[in-house]
Amino acid sequence: LEVAHKHAFGYGALTWEWQKGIRSYLCPSIVAAVYYILKLTGLDYPEALIFLPRILQAVLSTAADYSFYKWTGGRKWALFLIITSWFWFYTSGRTILQTTETALVVLALSVFPFKSGRLGYYEKENNTWLWLACVCVWVRASSAPLWAVLAAYNFFTTNQGRLRLLTRTYLPIGLVCGGTLVALDSYFHGSLIVTPWEFFRFNVLNDIASFYGQHPWHWYLTQGLPA
Repeated sequence: LEVAHKHAFGYGALTWEWQKGIRSYLCPSIVAAVYYILKLTGLDYPEALIFLPRILQAVLSTAADYSFYKWTGGRKWALFLIITSWFWFYTSGRTILQTTETALVVLALSVFPFKSGRLGYYEKENNTWLWLACVCVWVRASSAPLWAVLAAYNFFTTNQGRLRLLTRTYLPIGLVCGGTLVALDSYFHGSLIVTPWEFFRFNVLNDIASFYGQHPWHWYLTQGLPA
């Protein structure tokens, strides 16, 4: 919200992530557009600035919950998982990138063309997941390994033909979506930049991520999944 506030009102704090260019302006630009509308209409009250972005995030999270439920064929266990996840209940309306990433991942998985063993609600192979995956990687580059694995799975199991899938689906969507987001980030950062690469360079190659702490190898099993 601070980043969006700075662009809409001319002042606000920017942490080092934005100064170094490891974050995409995709989400802040959407919130900034809302702030601009509030500013022009004279409705830029503190309550509106705080709660409207939360409402937008809650709508996205709700869409993800519904997609997950439909993806599983309306199974009761899916509904149970949704309404009993205390951590998702706490974070689903918060304006943090991890929440947006989670919602986008669920939406993309709900239309991903799984083959045998698929918990299928969607019958036809749907390439919408590629657009969502591309956006997801720009929102948080840490989701790239997930989509790399699923893209490889899709490539080797597709019924479209691998060359056709690569040349008529992967490359066009990657160029259009990725190119648009590179242009957006380059405009706001003031120079040509690919934020997922900058994220990888700082956090992995330069090992900056360890500065914020490290979890044990079993964290996802003992804490992440139970939550």
